[in-house]
Amino acid sequence: MYAYTAAFDRNDYGLAAAASVLLALTAALLSFAVTRLTGRRAARKERTA
Repeated sequence: MYAYTAAFDRNDYGLAAAASVLLALTAALLSFAVTRLTGRRAARKERTA
């Protein structure tokens, strides 16, 4: 919503683009972390079973 407001209410497309890139990077990092943690748990369970 912040990026949308910056772009269309305040006509600040640069700020909206920067906020969108930061949001995308944050989502990618969180996704990577969750995937790595889940993969390690699954691998640990396979070794013990």
